[in-house]
Amino acid sequence: MDYIIGIDGGATSTKATAYNLTGNVLYQTKSGYSNVLINPKIALENIRKVIDECLNQLINHTCVYLYLGIAGINSGTVKSELEMLLSAYNISYEVTSDAVIAHAASLQGKDGIMVLAGTGSVIYAKKKDNYQMAGGWGHLLGDEGSGYWIVIEYLKKCIQQYEKNQHIPKLCMVLLEKMQVENLPAIKGFIYTKSKAEIADFAQIIVEFINPDPFVEEIITKAAQHLAETTINLYNKMEFTYKLNIGFKGSIMLNVEIIKDIFKKEIAAAGINAKYFEDEDASTKGAFYLAKKNLET
Repeated sequence: MDYIIGIDGGATSTKATAYNLTGNVLYQTKSGYSNVLINPKIALENIRKVIDECLNQLINHTCVYLYLGIAGINSGTVKSELEMLLSAYNISYEVTSDAVIAHAASLQGKDGIMVLAGTGSVIYAKKKDNYQMAGGWGHLLGDEGSGYWIVIEYLKKCIQQYEKNQHIPKLCMVLLEKMQVENLPAIKGFIYTKSKAEIADFAQIIVEFINPDPFVEEIITKAAQHLAETTINLYNKMEFTYKLNIGFKGSIMLNVEIIKDIFKKEIAAAGINAKYFEDEDASTKGAFYLAKKNLET
């Protein structure tokens, strides 16, 4: 039986899934990070590990394609080293960024725009062979609409209110308790020592308080509007002339209904006719879609 290995390499892990040619999962594994900007040597070793494990587990079958989406691969010179490693397997392969396979997973390989809002946020568009990105500047320069951004914006509102009249909203008290922080002035110790992902995890608590807390409604509305505005700008920049496919990816876009609703209203108000994809496929499935397309051409 022929099969494809799709690999999603990021800053925390390297995930590999072997799919048969109809897209069914045959085997899955993962290793440590493979963002090549962190440590190229370790990243390449983690990629090698997951490929070898898939091949060994499916030794009686034939891998016909390796498709890899690796964070940071288009920066520096590591891509040539990775291609040398892959060439030794004598299997057809392609290497691209993790954003490309995430887009393909979100839109099942179709043209259109992926709106990703999870820990961070980025808008990624594909029109034929033209890929363009908007957002994705990271938490210091952007990430509007992301889980991290929502938490930080809410805490800023709490600080402003506290400094005005010493009043702390009920939700802020809940957050401090969940964060195991004694009081609001002590929040600095939490924010400046925790990772983006750890901070972003508290966004889910915030969005659940949207009705009793006016700060939340304002922030959630702004989050959706930021994401919609960036999507509209990219739509106009790439001059899409047909019904636009928009795929949602990331915990915020997939799970926070009010953000999705506001986003869709903003897109419709801009006169964009859109079809939405809201299924949560793993990014390795995007690698499968792209590999299958290459095999068929």
